[in-house]
Amino acid sequence: MRRPHIVSKCVFRAEGASTVTSSHRLSSRRSRGGGGAARRAERTAVSIETARYIERNIPNFEVLTEEALEIIEANAETVLAEVGVNFVQNPAALERWRAAGAD
Repeated sequence: MRRPHIVSKCVFRAEGASTVTSSHRLSSRRSRGGGGAARRAERTAVSIETARYIERNIPNFEVLTEEALEIIEANAETVLAEVGVNFVQNPAALERWRAAGAD
């Protein structure tokens, strides 16, 4: 059930001017005060948020010493030399190894 709208009439008089009459339609619902276009534009605008820069406050921690890294590298080379790597049915990988100088 809809409520009826009320029409109010205001009369303004200024000195030395003619009478100005204004009619306003009053609704039982409260209307927004404007800015609908701005709210609509804000809803539909593409918003790109960038991440803030994160500053590292803790120092770097070396897990391995230089000597430990050299041991790992030497053992990896030993495993590759004695056991090897087999590229079965992969001609692209074999071509890359040949281009790098492998037999």
